Amino acid sequence: MHSRSEAADLLGISVSKLRRLQADGDIESEVDDSGRHHFDLDDLRELADERGFDFAEPDEEDDDDEPEVLSPPSPTLEPQPAPVAGDLAARAFRLFQDGAPPVEVVIALEITPETAEALQDAWVRMTARELPVLGAEVRLAEVEDDVAGQAAQLRALASAVADVRRDLEAVRAAASTRRAGSHPLGPCQCGRGLVVPAKVAVCSGCHGSYLMPGS
Repeated sequence: MHSRSEAADLLGISVSKLRRLQADGDIESEVDDSGRHHFDLDDLRELADERGFDFAEPDEEDDDDEPEVLSPPSPTLEPQPAPVAGDLAARAFRLFQDGAPPVEVVIALEITPETAEALQDAWVRMTARELPVLGAEVRLAEVEDDVAGQAAQLRALASAVADVRRDLEAVRAAASTRRAGSHPLGPCQCGRGLVVPAKVAVCSGCHGSYLMPGS
């Protein structure tokens, strides 16, 4: 029996490709108590013939040799992927940020699945730490927009109050003229109202002021 890496070497293919062949049901393996896969030599030869792989026959072993005894698995964690260069990590992070799954990252950057998963875990941890800061910035921007909108409303209200005050002054001037029995002095240049006499003549249309003679 041969391990997965040994089987891939005999077939002249990569371990990831051998995994896909397993997933497609092209070859079967036996799994020991530690979860490691082992492949029969005849099955490997048959697969090589079917797929046209350049099969490399293993070195013949002495029949008198004792069978290989597999050592029990060590209680250590799985080996970590090798350190990734900064430019490769940056490219992977950009792909994850765009929503690419690890499979697409493996294909695009030609890295191992273990490396892609490690990079994705690092990206998730780093972005999780940035979320509170990003949330605060978003809330601050929303508050600034609300304040700007309220300021614009206050300016519009102030302008409306000023218009009402001018209208009120014109009405008061017209009322004062009527009480004095005066008559309008004539049309205003604005073409919308009449100039009514007072200490300061006011147009009833545009509310423009005119100094009365002798005042």
